Amino acid sequence: SGVREFDEKRLECPKVSDQKGLRVEARTPCLAQ
Repeated sequence: SGVREFDEKRLECPKVSDQKGLRVEARTPCLAQ
């Protein structure tokens, strides 16, 4: 639920989070889905 919209749309959380500057380890939407 704490996942951003762009994270939900893009299952590539590692790449998206990396570009956004967010922690990939903290946010892993792909694993949740």
